[in-house]
Amino acid sequence: MVKSLSLEDKRTTSLAAIVGATMTWTQTFSPKYLGLVLSALLAAWSNTALAEEPELLPPDKPAFEVNLLWPIFPGGITDLKLMWPILNGKQEDFRGELVTGIHSDFGWRFVRKDDAGKVAFLGAKLGYKQFFVYGLHAEAVVNFGWRHEENNPWDGDPIDSFQGRLWTFVGYQHQLSKQAYLNARYGFGLHLFRTDRHADKERIVVPASGDLNLGFYF
Repeated sequence: MVKSLSLEDKRTTSLAAIVGATMTWTQTFSPKYLGLVLSALLAAWSNTALAEEPELLPPDKPAFEVNLLWPIFPGGITDLKLMWPILNGKQEDFRGELVTGIHSDFGWRFVRKDDAGKVAFLGAKLGYKQFFVYGLHAEAVVNFGWRHEENNPWDGDPIDSFQGRLWTFVGYQHQLSKQAYLNARYGFGLHLFRTDRHADKERIVVPASGDLNLGFYF
């Protein structure tokens, strides 16, 4: 007789499948659509392996969220957030959250060409996350803070300034338990301001990218 998997076994097996698929995608294909792939995997997971689990509603509490993907791929990026329920906090659908946090980007160590400027960024983030139905959501966040660049390609001198960039995402979020959730997003960045002499050289639109985040409620 074949023994049926417990809910915990299904959760572990499904998470392992998502991680494996993510690593295969990043090694084989462009990361451009990674967020969409992760969202699809999470949606499929919630409709199969966890189908027997009773509905889990998010608690009306703040949450701490950490980006799992960017520190590893492309590397050098840390994104930490505090999510504050401000609209329909006890509902799964159509609730809204205030987004606050910190963001650091030292990705030039991994993804920049040798002849490009070496840019570091450290700043705060502020935005809003709106849920719709079935875990689908949209998020708009502004990252603003200190920007430092070495070996800039225009005059070679160091640059220190303040910078702001708007990030917009769409994604899918799934409750893992009463205290934790996982989400995947896909979006792009839009340049807002830079205060140094080469501000006009900044890219207006940053190409789309995906991420994977793990959250815990307080």
